[in-house]
Amino acid sequence: LTGLSSATEELKSLMEKRNQSDALEAKAVSKEPMIRKLDGDAKILKEVPCEDKFPTCKFIVEATKAAQIAKDLRDETAALRKERDNLLEKLTGLDEAKRRVDEYKTVNEKINKLTREIAQNTVEKERKSAELSELGKKLEMFEKELKESKDAGDIGRLFKKISQLTDDIAKLDSDLAKC
Repeated sequence: LTGLSSATEELKSLMEKRNQSDALEAKAVSKEPMIRKLDGDAKILKEVPCEDKFPTCKFIVEATKAAQIAKDLRDETAALRKERDNLLEKLTGLDEAKRRVDEYKTVNEKINKLTREIAQNTVEKERKSAELSELGKKLEMFEKELKESKDAGDIGRLFKKISQLTDDIAKLDSDLAKC
C-alpha cells in the first residue's frame, strides 16, 4: 500500500506541475495582445522624421514608453515560457507515474479477488472434509452392522448402503481434490 501511496503522491505532484505549466502559458498568452498594441504605438518612433531630437514631444515620449513597456512584457513573457518549459521537463514522468498507479491498482484488485476465492475454497474444503468424515463414520457403522447381521435380507440392504456411501465418498474425495 505504501507503493500506491508514494506513486499517487508523485502523480499528484506531477499533475500540480502540469497545472502550473498551463497557468504560466495562459499568463504569457494573455500579454501578447498588449505587446502587439504597444509595438504599434512604438512604431511611431520609426515613422517620425525628427527621430528623438525633441525629447519633450508628447508623441515621442509616449512611443518611447510604449517601446520600453513592450520590451519589458516580451522579457516577462519569455521568462514565463522558460519557467513553463522547465516545469514541462519535470513532467516526463507523468505518464509513467499514471501507468504505475494503474498497474498497482490492477494488481491489488487481482490480489483481493484471489484472496476472496481462496477463503471461499477453504470454507468449501472444510465443509467437504466434514461431510467426508461423517460419511466415513456412517460407513464404519454400516460395516459393523453388516458383520453383526445374521439376516440375508439385511445384508443385501447394508451392501447397497455401503456401496452408495463408497460412491459418495469417492465423489467427495474428487470434489475435495478440486478445492
